[in-house]
Amino acid sequence: MMNKVNWVAGIIILLLPALFVMKYTAVPYPFYAADVAVLKIAFQHTGQRVKEYDEIGSLRERAKKYREELKKNKEIKMNLTSKQSTTRERFPVEVELFIDGKSLQKKKYQPAGRQKDAVSVIYDAFEISPGKHRVKVIMTDSAKEGTIPYTFEDTVEFGSREVKVLTFDKVKNKLLWSENLIPILQRPEYANAES
Repeated sequence: MMNKVNWVAGIIILLLPALFVMKYTAVPYPFYAADVAVLKIAFQHTGQRVKEYDEIGSLRERAKKYREELKKNKEIKMNLTSKQSTTRERFPVEVELFIDGKSLQKKKYQPAGRQKDAVSVIYDAFEISPGKHRVKVIMTDSAKEGTIPYTFEDTVEFGSREVKVLTFDKVKNKLLWSENLIPILQRPEYANAES
């Protein structure tokens, strides 16, 4: 009988901290102050190549070289692992943000990868005052002359502690607001929680 009581007491003692932790982790904690709204820019984008690589032209050039070598030496020593003659490097993605006509940031995001040939990861967060703001973003993915930048303009209402995310849709090929975000305090399960 005493062994059964010890087991029950042990289980209760072990569950008390777990219940305490569960109760206080389920309550949403507002990360930002009540007088702050947040604009985030978050997406990945691949800049254009610094120098275009003509694969077919390169193969034709290599084939011509091998033909001439075959005529001279009657044999060819082919190097199929030779690197391409041009670089795979990409331009950095440049993003400039304007809020109510005032430039907040102009920043270049370098491409990832050892040869700077992968995507640029764009992520920044800006605390602004709640209310209606005119947002304008200009994104350029090339430094070549005549490149048309991606432009986004919108007038949007920011609520207290609200986070809005601007992203890049690869399918539509344009900047737009992310629509899959619901602020934690507006979710149905937290509707009655205190701020």
